[in-house]
Amino acid sequence: MKHYNNKILVVLGLSILLLYLIFSCSKKTAIEPPEKHSQQFDWVNENFTVSAGYYKYFTEDLRALDSLDIEISLLQGDYIGYFFIADETNYLKWKAGDPYTVLLSRQNSTGGTFTVTVPSYDKFYFVVYNTAFIVTIEVHTRIKVTRWIII
Repeated sequence: MKHYNNKILVVLGLSILLLYLIFSCSKKTAIEPPEKHSQQFDWVNENFTVSAGYYKYFTEDLRALDSLDIEISLLQGDYIGYFFIADETNYLKWKAGDPYTVLLSRQNSTGGTFTVTVPSYDKFYFVVYNTAFIVTIEVHTRIKVTRWIII
């Protein structure tokens, strides 16, 4: 009889433990979203000149969803012939004279402020092309990158 009482106590104890585990695991717990922090740095922040018929470029390895805040202004000359931002593949297509796509471009501009979101990880080019025949242009450009980091 004593042997059966021990078995009953063991079964009863295991049943209570099982019920406790079932109820404690079924409680809904709030899952907190990951923290996001931003990191900012300047890709470009300088004044530079571009002679007539030439271009100047800057490169940066960028990540998907990086945000680019672009300020460009003409300091000397009539207009900035053409400026654009493109990934490496499309920059090389532009150089080869093939059809290409860009994230941002402006033609015959004196500048402005723009915001662009990078679609994928790649090396990107910011190009200022002076399409004038004689005049050298002076340009101020600042491109600030905001990168979101999830912790």
